[in-house]
Amino acid sequence: TFSPHLITYALLDLAKDFHHYYNHHRVMVEDKNTMLSRLALFKGVEITLKTAFEILGINAPERM
Repeated sequence: TFSPHLITYALLDLAKDFHHYYNHHRVMVEDKNTMLSRLALFKGVEITLKTAFEILGINAPERM
């Protein structure tokens, strides 16, 4: 059987971890490699959330 609730649990964990990371780390820093790595991480989170929302049939706003 399908268990979409497992996806939602994983998304909740991802959102909590991302929120914590975002609150404790600056994105725009002098070290270019660090900044690019953090931006890549954020893009990965965005792609993961969008993909999961599509699977679940959820429409999410592009901006809040």
